[in-house]
Amino acid sequence: GKIRANEDLLIDFIGLVIPFELYCNEAYNFQIESHAIRTRQCDLFRQLRHVVTSGREALFQATYPVVAEEYFEYADLFASVADYNNPHQRPYVLVEGGSGYGHWTFSAHRLLMQKFNFTGRNSNNLPHAAR
Repeated sequence: GKIRANEDLLIDFIGLVIPFELYCNEAYNFQIESHAIRTRQCDLFRQLRHVVTSGREALFQATYPVVAEEYFEYADLFASVADYNNPHQRPYVLVEGGSGYGHWTFSAHRLLMQKFNFTGRNSNNLPHAAR
């Protein structure tokens, strides 16, 4: 469905829908070195929200991430989900150490839902680890 900027929900390039204040929290964005992917998403969202709240229509097409530190973390996450083939024999396991709110766990969950075509209507289709 259509999500409006005034709902303060950010959608990243893999389709993860997350509250803006959680994804773009001050503790993360004002680090000495914050990651280009997330700060870019937050900056674009702020600009889009400004356009929408001014009453003008806006369309935004997300692009793939720029190469930065998080780029390689996404690559590892994509590879781990791509290698996971049999959810009914063994659960998918992800260990996220030192996480602020579990971004990589939420991202892995989103990718698993896409891989196994889970629509949210029938939890029997969902791999055991994501139930």
